[in-house]
Amino acid sequence: RGGPESEPIDLFSDVNFDPPGDISVTPEIIDEALVAVISWNHPNEFEDKTGPPVKIKLWDEADDGEMKLIEEKIIPHPQNQVRISLDEGYPWQTRLSMQSDFGSIQGIQSTYFDLFNHIELSPPTNITIIANESSSSVEWLHSLELGQFHGLGTILNIWVLDPSSSNLTLLNQTFLPDTLDTSAVFSAVSGLPHHAGITLQSYVGTCHSNQTDLMALFTPVALKQTQLNRILLIVGLTCLLILYILVTAYCLRMVKRKGNYQLKEKKEKRTPGKFSESNHLLPAATVKPPQLSESGSYATEQESLVSESSLTNLIPTNKQPYLGGSMITLGNFNDDDDFMGNFDEDGSFIGDYLEQDEEQARAVQNKLLVFQQMYRNNGALHN
Repeated sequence: RGGPESEPIDLFSDVNFDPPGDISVTPEIIDEALVAVISWNHPNEFEDKTGPPVKIKLWDEADDGEMKLIEEKIIPHPQNQVRISLDEGYPWQTRLSMQSDFGSIQGIQSTYFDLFNHIELSPPTNITIIANESSSSVEWLHSLELGQFHGLGTILNIWVLDPSSSNLTLLNQTFLPDTLDTSAVFSAVSGLPHHAGITLQSYVGTCHSNQTDLMALFTPVALKQTQLNRILLIVGLTCLLILYILVTAYCLRMVKRKGNYQLKEKKEKRTPGKFSESNHLLPAATVKPPQLSESGSYATEQESLVSESSLTNLIPTNKQPYLGGSMITLGNFNDDDDFMGNFDEDGSFIGDYLEQDEEQARAVQNKLLVFQQMYRNNGALHN
């Protein structure tokens, strides 16, 4: 006869079915291959330091978000790290989940983790284009933070600009899967238009980076029409400004040159108003020294000057100087329209000494000579 029955006891009530903790996925470049290093902690560890293995599931996420199982990996205890390489053929968008494996009982599945897709793909950098009229050479580098690895390729996009609508049309797209392919040569002979442009992208599998800015493949015509017009406007305004400065400088120089009196050169040949007494004055016998005034001193310059009418009365008709057939008087000098200047009462000349031609200069010189002789004769007559 048996005793009373005990309460039911759960055999596995103390077992933790939670997924592994502290799951991390770290990308690394090992031997030029991209490797995802997965690590975790074991939540279930028995007194004998044993525990259940860990099951890793690899998933392929479709475009519609549906998860398709690719593969399962069983990792025995106590291993807490595994490496999965991109070279093993897994898609770039592969995701993983983890759970403890108790055989017929499975632990709770963890959330999904990106295996490679969390790595940001950046477009190629250091792009250099060496072009002429018929060919173009393009070079670039991949500058991912991790570095270059197998499976990292380059996409070359050739675009054509429609001048009427300013829209870009994709003419050709080339995939270079080898990471070492970092240059390409294009030729206009092969049918590429001279106004074609190019953009570059990095890609791994079906995932790709953003495109680079559009660059001219052969000529800068591949630029947008608005940009080209802006450049032409700036160049045109600059040329007009330079032309304006040159014309202004030339005009100022010509005005300054015309405004300078060329006296130095004229004085070296003959200076109007200055005469040699030996060549131009009357003989000494015909000129008498001035008489003394009542006070015993020579007459002053004001006393010796006479008006135009006095000079005409004092000088005999047969002694009056002539130039051609006209009698020369002070009024004739000042009233002559061809004579550019006037004489002051003391005989000083007021006017422009610049000669227009040789004949006019000779006329001016003769008039000054006659007036000087008249002035000296006037002084002699007073005596």
